[in-house]
Amino acid sequence: MALIIFGLFMPRTLIIFLYVFSEWFTGVLNEWYWLLFGFLFFPCTMLWYSAVMNWHGGVWDATRTSVLAAAFIIDVVLIARSSNTS
Repeated sequence: MALIIFGLFMPRTLIIFLYVFSEWFTGVLNEWYWLLFGFLFFPCTMLWYSAVMNWHGGVWDATRTSVLAAAFIIDVVLIARSSNTS
């Protein structure tokens, strides 16, 4: 639970932590460019996608898909907010 809360506030830090100290992304994101793309542009979406793949065996239902959509919206809002401030 603490990782989920930490991931909402600092998703890129959590991605680095998981990548360095665990095998969280092994078998989930097979190509390096997906990891880089997710890290740079959609960190919350990538974390939720990897959580579903690791915790639920990649089985998607309506709730998990809704959370994926919410994570995507969070990422888009963060991108829009950062482009408006500069």
